Amino acid sequence: MTAEQIRHLAGVVSNASLAELGVIGYTEIEKKGWKVAGISLLVFVICQFVAVRLLGMAKKKEIAENAKE
Repeated sequence: MTAEQIRHLAGVVSNASLAELGVIGYTEIEKKGWKVAGISLLVFVICQFVAVRLLGMAKKKEIAENAKE
């Protein structure tokens, strides 16, 4: 994967986690389903962590590609 593709994937993961938190998390908070809302928050945090790691990979790959030139 190129650095640009990795950055795109990070954006997709981040947006999907926001959508998941908005739909599942908010719905469960409204219904007072605290357990599911907590799990939804945990999934959000994990996905955001993965997105940040992907962005770090993209930066490293970009630096490596620029060093070759």
